[in-house]
Amino acid sequence: MHPRKSDLEETAHQCHPGCEHDHEHHHHDHHHAQGHQPSPDDLFHAPGESPAVYSTTRPVSCPRGVAGPDFTAAMTRCVEKVRDWAADHRHLVGHIKVFVENGKMENLWLASTGKGINLKTSEGWDAGISETFQLHFTAIVFGTDPDHLKTIALTHIDRELKHVSTGETMS
Repeated sequence: MHPRKSDLEETAHQCHPGCEHDHEHHHHDHHHAQGHQPSPDDLFHAPGESPAVYSTTRPVSCPRGVAGPDFTAAMTRCVEKVRDWAADHRHLVGHIKVFVENGKMENLWLASTGKGINLKTSEGWDAGISETFQLHFTAIVFGTDPDHLKTIALTHIDRELKHVSTGETMS
């Protein structure tokens, strides 16, 4: 199966009879926070290349309690760091998604396809303080290998979780 062309990617592909790639142009109607925005010529992505995928689900314990907005800020920084690393290395972001549940049935959802970051929260997320969270993180990136993507993602996840759970100042 061939990957769909993203809004960031324009290739010089010459179609031929029997061509199997996706010819549809997909539009997204989302509001994005702006970040690194590489031009199509800046990206490294070989047609037909399989993406690197890293996904993890883990419990997070914060005995001191963490406010929803503080956890949102930490996870937003994490997505920004992985997204910006991909842009800086000319990799194409397929998706970076974060879904966080707290112990009160409230949640946070973040997603990026390499440009901005979409953010949604459930009612009550911003008002509450929680001690336990369940973090679901997935990154799909073209132009790198799975082990390197895992290392980059874990570095930023671990840094942000340490920061948010201890209140340490970021260096």
